[in-house]
Amino acid sequence: MATELDVAATLEQIKQHAEEDERSKPPALDHTVAPWSSEALTTQWLTGALCGDVPGAEVVGLELGEMDDGSNSRQAVRVIYNEAGRAAGLPERMFAKSTPRWQQRIVVVLTGSAFQE
Repeated sequence: MATELDVAATLEQIKQHAEEDERSKPPALDHTVAPWSSEALTTQWLTGALCGDVPGAEVVGLELGEMDDGSNSRQAVRVIYNEAGRAAGLPERMFAKSTPRWQQRIVVVLTGSAFQE
């Protein structure tokens, strides 16, 4: 059973990781690792995540819509593909959900919704 000290240490660690992400703003490059925020999305990450089954397909651009914040952050994403991606009918519009702020991360951990997402 977790002690109050264990819980406090875990919450502090979550806060520190979120604050470091906000300071350093690491770009998402490895598509097997979820980005810390939609602002971290890159064409490289999206190509790996969306184009794997389509030979020659690549994401060549992206546009982010307005951010909507709550227990997580949601943002519309428009994905721009090269010809192979367009011809394959890959999805061009989607929503990205993330928890860039430490308060959001604590809420999703405490409610268990981080594992459901």
